[in-house]
Amino acid sequence: MPSRSTPENTVDIGRFADRLVAHRVIPSRPARYGEFPKELRPELQDAIQSFGIEKLYSHQSEMAERALLGDNVVITTGTASGKSLGYLIPIIQRILERPESRAILLFPTKALAQDQLRGVLEIVAPLGKMRVQAGVYDGDTPPVERRRIRESCNLILTNPDMLNTAYLPNHGRRGFSHLFRNVDFVVVDEMHSYRGAFGSHFANLMRRFRRICQHYHSNPQFLCSSATIANPVELAEKLFDLPFHLVEEDGSPSAGKDVHFWQPPIVDHDFRRGVVQEMSDFLPELIHQRLRTIAFCRSRKETEVVLKETRDALMDVDGGHNEAHLIAGYRAGYTPVERRAVEKKLMDGDLIGVVSTNALELGVDIGALEVVVQGGFPGTRASFWQQIGRAGRRQSRAQAFVILRMTPMDQYLALDPDWLINKSAEHAVVDRDNLTIQLAHIRSAAAELPLTLDDAALFPDLGETIPLLVEAGELNQSYGTFQWTGNAHPAGDFSLRNVDRERFKIVNRESGDTLSEMNRIQTFHEAHWRAVYLHDGMQYLVEELDLVGHQVLVRPVEQNFYTEPDIRIATQVLNTQDQRELGRTKVWFGDVKVDDTTIGYKMLQFHNHQNLGYESLPSKLTVELETEGTWIAVPQNVAQVLGDEGDDYLRGVLHGIVSCARMQTMAEASDLNATSFHYSEEETGRTLTALVLYDSHPGGLGFAARSFDEIEAILEAASKLVMGCACKSGCPACVGDYHLDRKLVAWALSNLIAESAPPKGRRVRPQPLRQSVISRQSFDQLASVWSEFVLGLPRGGEAGVDFLRQIETVRTHGARLILEVQSPGVISWIRDEATKSRLENLIAHYVNTPEGFSIDAELQEGADASADFRSRKLRRRLEDLHADNESEELGP
Repeated sequence: MPSRSTPENTVDIGRFADRLVAHRVIPSRPARYGEFPKELRPELQDAIQSFGIEKLYSHQSEMAERALLGDNVVITTGTASGKSLGYLIPIIQRILERPESRAILLFPTKALAQDQLRGVLEIVAPLGKMRVQAGVYDGDTPPVERRRIRESCNLILTNPDMLNTAYLPNHGRRGFSHLFRNVDFVVVDEMHSYRGAFGSHFANLMRRFRRICQHYHSNPQFLCSSATIANPVELAEKLFDLPFHLVEEDGSPSAGKDVHFWQPPIVDHDFRRGVVQEMSDFLPELIHQRLRTIAFCRSRKETEVVLKETRDALMDVDGGHNEAHLIAGYRAGYTPVERRAVEKKLMDGDLIGVVSTNALELGVDIGALEVVVQGGFPGTRASFWQQIGRAGRRQSRAQAFVILRMTPMDQYLALDPDWLINKSAEHAVVDRDNLTIQLAHIRSAAAELPLTLDDAALFPDLGETIPLLVEAGELNQSYGTFQWTGNAHPAGDFSLRNVDRERFKIVNRESGDTLSEMNRIQTFHEAHWRAVYLHDGMQYLVEELDLVGHQVLVRPVEQNFYTEPDIRIATQVLNTQDQRELGRTKVWFGDVKVDDTTIGYKMLQFHNHQNLGYESLPSKLTVELETEGTWIAVPQNVAQVLGDEGDDYLRGVLHGIVSCARMQTMAEASDLNATSFHYSEEETGRTLTALVLYDSHPGGLGFAARSFDEIEAILEAASKLVMGCACKSGCPACVGDYHLDRKLVAWALSNLIAESAPPKGRRVRPQPLRQSVISRQSFDQLASVWSEFVLGLPRGGEAGVDFLRQIETVRTHGARLILEVQSPGVISWIRDEATKSRLENLIAHYVNTPEGFSIDAELQEGADASADFRSRKLRRRLEDLHADNESEELGP
């Protein structure tokens, strides 16, 4: 199909020229080269050079060198910079040296694994048939092929979900045991995607994985690639609990990019035209110009609306030509067959454009694109650079358009685009110690291998969990260990992608086809009774929501509107973990209970998005969430000045705070939310108001915790965003509603820190230490040198060493050594005769113990209440899990 674009892919902006408010140039970059590693086998170097690669890029050379030296490495160079060759060189070298060597390559999606296999096979082909074998082993792999891959393949490409449900539970099977015994490398691609719930699950999955490897006496290296984030080494060390070397200087060439910032026009008061309307008008122009385009939307529903409206426009072209077939949609919820078909058509040139969620943000090869259109700032700088990196290659300059939304961050970019282009990336947040997630993986670990005391060093809440699982009949104690007696495969009881494993199927009543799956809260928001559900540009009306059978029945319709839910939030504090002064108020962090209730829905017309009416649901749909939150007391003078309009204005205050908190913590809108609630002050009995940021996942995932640590920076940024808005008095971007006075919201924000007069007219982890060799220790001095003593114990030695390393404080009383622990469950475990004897023998091997020496344990000061609270939380999680399993067994 002929291209009407210039060699530099210039876009004829035409009637949209007045929308562009800023232009930034990402300069071209020449290549920088490094040498092939000196240790590289000549045949491998010849194979690489057979592709015309005479030299490695500097980052490829550095990564290969460090990996060959035995380091764990994380690389953070740009999209399409050749990171994969950097980690494949040491892996293939090891396989040529030791043919039984194995490498597991983990990709966050099936599509990415399939895409990367093509590149792997191309690189190993010149080495000769069968010398280095590779294959994808995932849920779509046929049984015969799975057996071949398990038994013969050196490089196994898969995803974390498969590692969780197939590899680890079956580690003793033929093929899998050989794999774990000989695994030398683990590659983790797109490491930055392992944050939030997915990251917390993945960190615990790696705890289980390394536990199995230790059982088979293997110790693999980890090679990770990531988008640019502020803390790649910190994230890697949290995920794997190992030290890492960072490679970050990009040696690959780039033709550069032009980034255009697009401000929709004002259509009503200070309200700007919506991003959906702007994209639906602009995309047909790009299709007409035959510019290969990818458009990113922020949600599944938005993707479907933009796709439908763009196709509608492409059906109405001069000359009667229908070009609607030249653009397609792509998002989670489409079947694998649907997604593969879109990828192939993009590669073959049968499609000119694709409208996608961030599902295509990752590195699936969909050919050389020329234009990226972003429907708003994607939430993090890392995602911004990943998305615009999908267009343009070394010889082709790309064009990127950021269409700004009516949100605080987007409108701030209109004033200061350099904040996005020139500032460093955000920190990725992961909470590997989430109670709910730990419980799921402890159960899985127990089914894989008996739990020992050393596993308390892996899972901090093992002490509270063990008694509950024994009580539930899932564990049985035997000789100081705990054997699994529950269901055969507990790893199948949860999804790595969510904390909540409940899934609702969206079923087309007429055809019987399953269109998609969603969790409970998504279902209540998007598939409530009479909701219009959008899929692949088609409209479906929800006719039945089966809460017992976890099924939503829909039928195809053609209507001129879609629906938006009306959601109400209620909050209750369960437990306070930390608090501190904040200016003239206080900030707390702890456990909260949040009730998310859908009570009705609005009907919004396609194309102009006008409100056509409101309907209440016949019954409210509520999700109860126990999670972590950070809350701030609203000073009395602020509440008094806001008066009867207080709730509306507090929503305006929260609008800026939660936007900046998400930016600071790299959270998605589905990860971190905000609301306000009333509470009674203990000292005075007064009813006061607090603003709360809370994790939208059971147990919390660390976003609210990081918000507590960064609250001053968050509030400062929120004040700047509100005051810096270009609107006259207040708009949906800065305060969420153009009926609110922006100056009053800004005053309320600033008065959290320092008191001022109201506006006129208003009244009043440390780097791992190297192990040392220890000599026999004096028992009398053991308590004072405990930290140095346990660090000196040999790694990979006797059972109990890992457990002792996580004990912070001990004391001696006569001939007794008393370990101070966090959990009553651990005390019972230590006092078990088999465990007690094992620990006493271990200590006596390295310490001059007195006659009558024995070990005991006591709770650390203050640990009793905390352990009791966490035990009750775990009990509720376990009861919920068993209730879910019983419901599934009963069926719909």
